[in-house]
Amino acid sequence: GLASLNAPLDWSRALRRARAVDASGGDLAKLVWALSTNNQDVSALANKVGDVTTWPPSAVARLAVGLCAGDHTKVLLKVAAHLRESLSDYASSELVDVAYALSKADARAFRPAIDLALADIDASSLDCDALARLFEALSAAEPPADVVSKAVHAACDMKLWRPAALVTVAGRATDAALLDALVGASLALRDRFDGAQRRQLREALGARLPADFDKADAAVADEP
Repeated sequence: GLASLNAPLDWSRALRRARAVDASGGDLAKLVWALSTNNQDVSALANKVGDVTTWPPSAVARLAVGLCAGDHTKVLLKVAAHLRESLSDYASSELVDVAYALSKADARAFRPAIDLALADIDASSLDCDALARLFEALSAAEPPADVVSKAVHAACDMKLWRPAALVTVAGRATDAALLDALVGASLALRDRFDGAQRRQLREALGARLPADFDKADAAVADEP
């Protein structure tokens, strides 16, 4: 079943099996997403995507994220059309996924659809992972100031950060109040960052972080 795609397995065999599946809608979107997040070529599956007008937004959003890394403009045009026709049916997290995927694929070509999605997002309703994808989309697009402001306010108010999401937002943040809020969040999560994440935070937040922020990691690295 699809659940097995989350377990360690022979991805080439899984991909052959997936190509043989007569899937559509949510099932096809899950296959594309699961394979692409494990760095598999999903071109053959992308070719199976037909009419998506009756797909639910959740499936379209997942499909978009699964196809954003390759050259799948033909399918992503269908995603953009679905967004225009069914905008009011999308949850904010789904709008984020579509904006993120389209901006990663070709921010200039898909700008009208990206702007449409960004304008309708309630940033305050997002979890930290969705908020991080929103900041990635914002950095690739040319969003209006009010859209950026809502995202910044949501990030300042975020209470539950995961390390990877915090690092992503920190690397794209420019607002002084947000940078200060991210310092506080970074100190609270201090023991959960790996060495690469600590270095990225130091680069993003600079002197705002205490001088010894990196030392815990160094001490661990120096142990025999």
